[in-house]
Amino acid sequence: MKTTISIIILTQNSLGVLSRLLDRLLPQLSAPEHELVFLDSESSDGTVPYILSLPFASKKVVNVEQGTFSHSRTRMWGADNCQSDLIVFFTDDIVPCGDNFLAELVAPVASGIASASYGVSLINPASGDPLRARRYNGWFLSHPDLVEPLTEREWSALPPAERRKRCNFDDCAACYRREVLQAIRFPDLPYGEDIGIAKRLITAKHSIALAKGATFFHWHNVSYRYFLKRMCIDQIVIKDLFDLSYLSTKAAVTLRIIMQIGLYSLLAFTLPKIPFPMRFYWLAYSLKFICADNVGKYIGGLESEHVNRIDLIDVYLLRLKERYYDEIIKHSLKRDVVKSDLPNVSRPKKGSLQP
Repeated sequence: MKTTISIIILTQNSLGVLSRLLDRLLPQLSAPEHELVFLDSESSDGTVPYILSLPFASKKVVNVEQGTFSHSRTRMWGADNCQSDLIVFFTDDIVPCGDNFLAELVAPVASGIASASYGVSLINPASGDPLRARRYNGWFLSHPDLVEPLTEREWSALPPAERRKRCNFDDCAACYRREVLQAIRFPDLPYGEDIGIAKRLITAKHSIALAKGATFFHWHNVSYRYFLKRMCIDQIVIKDLFDLSYLSTKAAVTLRIIMQIGLYSLLAFTLPKIPFPMRFYWLAYSLKFICADNVGKYIGGLESEHVNRIDLIDVYLLRLKERYYDEIIKHSLKRDVVKSDLPNVSRPKKGSLQP
């Protein structure tokens, strides 16, 4: 039997989370129809011996040297070095829901309806943030099952927020037609390569599908600084891809934070099944998340030519933005990437990521 689906999983010291994915995934696989390819960034915690011990014959581990990892290039290398018709990407820390998760994920691509598809990310309220789960878990209901291609004129006519919505995509659980992925290719981005290639796909006569039957749990308990940096980089990429700025004034940031604190406070003390002490814990966590989310977006949207030099807060935040950007370029893209080809931290080049 020919291998028709190559499943590529990126790992780095993943021993504590990888088993949750594989325990759900392995019963849905059959060799040689499926193969597992692990792109491992020099794990030192026993991840590789664990992978090699798995009771699944069609598997291999490829070492990704430290300093060479890239969200876009590493995935692209994996796709280029597989022979299957369909390529599936997973991050190491997702938890699939249901016995038909993989079949649901690949169905739109395997049937020819779309050139790429992605699953539905949810937060498990029992093991993650129950307040955000209540706010977040219905996100997919407002998204269409299929996004059709757009001409250049149609794309240009869309408001920035609609462009972003059309290009919603998630490489935590995604499937691609291999020949299309090799032709379109991931853009070099420090973060958000999935929404970047979604834009390339729909502006190059390809459809993308949301596989609403392929649900999975995914959530991180992260620090304030981590999330602040992530949202800053997210805004830089979003501005370059879609010309979209989430928050452009400190007043807008303040208002958004106040409104969201009010909403999450209401949820913290009205949602059922949360032990009373944990209501305070999750409210405190939400305050951290809300501030990092909104302040990070504001930092990422700052542009040097628009910052008043007597506004010492914005001057400081602009320098912080530049430092965060330099850090992620150093750690998330190969050293031979030409920085001028990437989104500019001061003035993103509009259309620079067009196919």
